[in-house]
Amino acid sequence: MKLVIAFVVVVTACKQDDKPQPAPVPSRSAPAAAATADAAQAAAAAPQPCPTGPALKDALAKALAIEADDITEISCNEIATPKQLWAIDAITAPGMYVGTLALLDARDGNLVSKQSTGESDRGLAKATITIADLDGDGVQELLRSATVGANGFANETLYVFAVRSDKLVEVGKLPVRSENTGAVAIKMAKPKEHYECQSAMKVIDGAPGKKQIEIVGEKYTGKPPGAECPPIGRRSYAFDGKVLKPAK
Repeated sequence: MKLVIAFVVVVTACKQDDKPQPAPVPSRSAPAAAATADAAQAAAAAPQPCPTGPALKDALAKALAIEADDITEISCNEIATPKQLWAIDAITAPGMYVGTLALLDARDGNLVSKQSTGESDRGLAKATITIADLDGDGVQELLRSATVGANGFANETLYVFAVRSDKLVEVGKLPVRSENTGAVAIKMAKPKEHYECQSAMKVIDGAPGKKQIEIVGEKYTGKPPGAECPPIGRRSYAFDGKVLKPAK
């Protein structure tokens, strides 16, 4: 009798084991974690705006492998090319004050290209950067208005750069101003030798989808070097994708 009871118990247990087991409940946390990771990865890969303050110096210092404290002046502009880039214009020290114009990838801050803008003495005006799509092709150009000089002599030139193969290539330049006012003040030039020319520069609308550079020569005093001064009056200039030339 005991053997019969044992047999029944074993058979019953086996039948219970043969019953189909319910499917495991999928974890709700796994998809959520995956979605969060994907979102974080997408955010990291998305172009970011220019950093500001100390973060901007840190970004350039990392890209150039220099110390952030060695950067004395810096500015950043976002520029749209086939890539989204940061165009960073900076003066670095110690030693000679050397200008650098660098393109960094806006997604990760990696260095794309860099070029020297020459030595820069203290006291000169900081370069002004303007970003505009001059020829309407969807790729923006960079306009850099920079002052050079020494001993009270100074002249300013507007350099126009196009982005080609991830590098800035100069496609034209225009005189903006020239003067020796400081030289007269420190007696490096005689008062009768004083000269000055000034102008105002801005980007204006051109043909549909395009921009032009407008320079208005406003002031002439004495006999400034002709090559360093814009003509008196209003002039506009267009970029045809190859060179900068007077607009029609």
